[in-house]
Amino acid sequence: MAGPWQALGRILPESKILVLTDVELDVDPLPKPLMIGENFKLTARLKDGEKIVNARDFKDILTLQVIFISTNNKDYENFGRGIVEVATFRDDGRGYDASARDGIFTGEIKLNFGAGEWIPKFTVKTPLYTREIGQAPIVIEPAPVDLVVTAAAAEQSHHLVTLKPTTDLVDTTSLLFQAQVNYPDGTMDVFSITEPGQAMQFAMENRGHGSYILNVGVFGQMTDGREFVLNLPEERFLVTLQAREAPALASLPEDKDRAPEAELSATQVPASFPWLWVISINLVILIGGAVAIWFVLTGKPLSMLLFWRKDKAKAAASAQAVSASPESKKAQKNNDSDDILDLSLPDD
Repeated sequence: MAGPWQALGRILPESKILVLTDVELDVDPLPKPLMIGENFKLTARLKDGEKIVNARDFKDILTLQVIFISTNNKDYENFGRGIVEVATFRDDGRGYDASARDGIFTGEIKLNFGAGEWIPKFTVKTPLYTREIGQAPIVIEPAPVDLVVTAAAAEQSHHLVTLKPTTDLVDTTSLLFQAQVNYPDGTMDVFSITEPGQAMQFAMENRGHGSYILNVGVFGQMTDGREFVLNLPEERFLVTLQAREAPALASLPEDKDRAPEAELSATQVPASFPWLWVISINLVILIGGAVAIWFVLTGKPLSMLLFWRKDKAKAAASAQAVSASPESKKAQKNNDSDDILDLSLPDD
């Protein structure tokens, strides 16, 4: 903002003031048309007026964030996809970036997130300001080539991969291919079609049943002359275990044929299961467990289980009490006196 400014702080001999008046983010326009899986280089510049900002004056390395926002157009496949973070460029002199801290961001864009209509958006954040720029909506077309895999009909034959162009946006006579195949046994093989006009198919070895993973890179030109490089979506196909015919058995005599059948029928007859014993044992275990739990909870002694001994003891104790009483003793005396016989004779 124009006007007088005052800086407060500890001023050192090496201190300086950086004045940025008209900071803008300049991004190269995206190529058109674009296709799913396409890879291309993109450059953006942070400018102050007509000059590129010297990013060495900042403490941290500046980064450029690239996002694509779905237009939510129902006519395209990306309806409802929202926001996709495509790439992050760092002004650090690595990768595609030519020089560190020069205010120029260069990186690679990979369109591997889906076809449809998108709005590109680029953002740079610094400790002082944030700059954001959005471009006009673009349409990402589907992949220009389809992969058709024909599985082998026999173990000795090969699997066949055919590449079929599906759009008129590319010059089919300029297409070149490089494929990498990962076999079920862990090995890898590479195939190339490097001659324009060559038959767009190749044969893969039959390495048995399992999962085959195929990655194909496509190089060519658009009909307007623009060159492109893209990777087709990864293709996986499963080869199941092929059925084999059982070897024919020689004819055997009738008695030898019947003997195994008789043994098999004898082994297949199940023996009767002792359900009664199993039920009885389980009932005994349940009753015993219930009684034990009752004794533990009530604190009763285990001698209560001997109920017949308890009745005999009670009878003996009652008998002893009766004999010890006075009436029983008197009755015993009377009985004793009755037992004495008078054997004396009269005087007469």
